[in-house]
Order: sequence, then structure tokens, then C-alpha cells
Amino acid sequence: MIRSKYITEILNLLLELDCDGRSLKPQLKFLSDDKYEYTGSGLIVRFTYDNEGKTHRIESENLVLDGVAIRSTELEDGAAAMLFISDGQIEYLEIHSRNGKYPNIELTNYALEINMFKH
Repeated sequence: MIRSKYITEILNLLLELDCDGRSLKPQLKFLSDDKYEYTGSGLIVRFTYDNEGKTHRIESENLVLDGVAIRSTELEDGAAAMLFISDGQIEYLEIHSRNGKYPNIELTNYALEINMFKH
């Protein structure tokens, strides 16, 4: 189970953007946010699955889903989120700030939007 409301909302929006994303949605209920790595310029969240989750792989083995922008008073210029899929399963989420500065805490005041340049 994903503990973070922030990460859950980003994942849900990314997975709604196209058919590949929608095919990954069944994996969410078996996913856990295992490791958070704050890099100074962003955040990487790595995921693990319970045993049943491994049976929900998709045919497209390696993908990158993007198109979500993050606005926040905690970020000067906003950020973007990308979801990496490996071997048909969600592997990790990468959030990177546009100006290279990202706080070492979870954002609490934010708005998510579809990146109009992507879609």
C-alpha cells in the first residue's frame, strides 16, 4: 500500500493519461512505496509488490510515462513527474524540479496538472 497521498495522486493522474497507463492501474493496489530518495533537485520513489502484484504485468515491458506538472508554493518553478516501467511493472517515480532545487520533505501544498506541452 502506498502511504503517501501526494505520491498516490501523482500516480493516479499519470496512469490516466493514456492506454498504457490505464493498463497499469490494477498494479496500484499491490504496490508499496518502499524507498524515498531526495536528491536535492528532486525525488525518486522506488516501489515493491506483494506476491500477487507480480501477476499483473503488462505486455509493454519498458515504458516511461510523463505529462504531469506539479505547482507548489514550496517550489520556485514547479516540477514534473515521470513514471518508469520495467519488465511490465511499475518500478519507480521520478520527480524533478525545473530549477534544480527540491526540498527534502514531502510537499504538502501543491496542485497537479496535465503538462499541456506533453498532451
